[in-house]
Amino acid sequence: MSLRILALALAIPVSACQTLGLDDKPPATNARYSKVVVAALRMPTAVKHATEARMAALLSEKQGIKVFQLSRLPNSDGATGAEGLVRQVINAGAKAVIVIDPFVFSENGKTVVRSIVLSGLRKASPDDVVGKPPLTYKAAIYDVDKVLRVWLDDINSAPSKNKTFEDLAAQAGEQAINKAIAAKAL
Repeated sequence: MSLRILALALAIPVSACQTLGLDDKPPATNARYSKVVVAALRMPTAVKHATEARMAALLSEKQGIKVFQLSRLPNSDGATGAEGLVRQVINAGAKAVIVIDPFVFSENGKTVVRSIVLSGLRKASPDDVVGKPPLTYKAAIYDVDKVLRVWLDDINSAPSKNKTFEDLAAQAGEQAINKAIAAKAL
């Protein structure tokens, strides 16, 4: 089990955690996974919660999958490192993790490109938070049992002066779920 945890720690980017399980619906006949964790990375807490909640509701509704929000998974052993976070995903019984992470954003008037999804958890820091809506997100799905990324795509943020970061990130999370379903990755 420790080799599996280490392998997942290097493959699955995750952030600080606690859980919300949605209705125990049987998986839809076209669903690849019966239990999934949704994770919004490098976002302020309220934005993470809003994004993961929208992703979880949509995934549960469209695919009939039991969904857990990573930011709400219980941390029974108090570990904050990569192994502890991956253990939380395994303890939830998840078969896949879908991640959305700010990828292209503006920082001090410059365009910055950086993704934990591409660099892996070992370079993640709980203090690394993108404080305003990015231009593009990376979205990825990781198969927990195979320790393999099975899907990756870019999600462009819909620019709007009238929407909050919470609204824009939740909308991007919804786009990620819809793209993943269309690609038959879930």
